[in-house]
Amino acid sequence: TAVRATCHGASSAAGKLGAFVGMYFFPTVERAIGYRGVLLLGGALLLGGLLLTLAFTPPYDEESLRRLDEETKHDIAQTTDILWESTYDSMGSSEEESDSVCE
Repeated sequence: TAVRATCHGASSAAGKLGAFVGMYFFPTVERAIGYRGVLLLGGALLLGGLLLTLAFTPPYDEESLRRLDEETKHDIAQTTDILWESTYDSMGSSEEESDSVCE
């Protein structure tokens, strides 16, 4: 879809920008904190990125993607709500919450 292609392009651009910034500042940072410090800093940034990804990326399964496709034919504004809703549903919501979601 057009949205997916746009997001892939933005992700690619961000990766290239990050690589440029990292290479540009590498000598300065290495002089300031040493080679070991650069490796530790890189590891810390990697773990931070992992935690952010785990926290802010909803899980995708076949059922949620099928539902997403059906409900967002012409309006993708609901995408985030639909994906996160299926996550909360699978975590075991109360009977009262389940009834309100299904109405």
